[in-house]
Amino acid sequence: MDERKKVRVTINQDSKDHRSHDLEKVLTPKSRGIHNFSGKKKFSVTILRAVILAVALGTLFGFAMMYFFDLSTDQTPVGTPVETIGTQDDDDESQSEGASDQGDSTVFQTDLSTHEVFQLGVFSSEQNARELQLHLDFVPSVVTEENGQYLLLTSLLKDSSVEEEVMNYFESNGLERNEDYISKTWTFSSDEVEVPDEVHDWLNQGVELIHETELTGEWRDRVEEWLSQLPSHYSDHNYLDEAINIITDQASNESEQLLQNQTLLLAIYLFYDAI
Repeated sequence: MDERKKVRVTINQDSKDHRSHDLEKVLTPKSRGIHNFSGKKKFSVTILRAVILAVALGTLFGFAMMYFFDLSTDQTPVGTPVETIGTQDDDDESQSEGASDQGDSTVFQTDLSTHEVFQLGVFSSEQNARELQLHLDFVPSVVTEENGQYLLLTSLLKDSSVEEEVMNYFESNGLERNEDYISKTWTFSSDEVEVPDEVHDWLNQGVELIHETELTGEWRDRVEEWLSQLPSHYSDHNYLDEAINIITDQASNESEQLLQNQTLLLAIYLFYDAI
């Protein structure tokens, strides 16, 4: 057999030999199928762990939220007043204390009548009446309002015995009847008003003063003392301001003193008529 045939026979024999070489286990790579299965197994375990962790965290968060809302429901909202036992009683006590601070009220009734007065002028504005009052500074007078008009009045006459003396004083100062002054009937109203107790007592003292029959110097002193005790309830009353202005003015003679006392009485009457 020639050399080429020997070689071909040798090769064929080697190809039919299925035994593995000793280095085959080392040089041959691992099976692809085994590698893929191992990777999928690890990936599945990772996902399962993530799902379990997520479920656990969700359950924990849910219980925490339920606990939080349960506590917030039991608590009192911020800004809402908390009502405790005795709150209503405390409010009642506060109201009663406030009422006691203001003092108890009493009904006061005025009982005035009709008298003659002297009218020095009638005007459409208070300013004009005040200007005449300043011009006739030698005659004590009071500005009052009636039916939208402003009247300048002087000297309330409780009886006719002093009327002539007052008119003589007017004439001695250049005032003529029916031109510079007139006699007028003035009706003072009687009414009821609710006032604090301390004011009620002060008003009663004033009523005693205006019902005096003789307006002497001693009467004038009592009126001055009464006005000095003027309660704050009437601190800004215009008729009382007029009375204070009259009583602080010093008369130069008996006739002027008489006219001042009569006009002082008029101012107090107008005050009681207005309360």
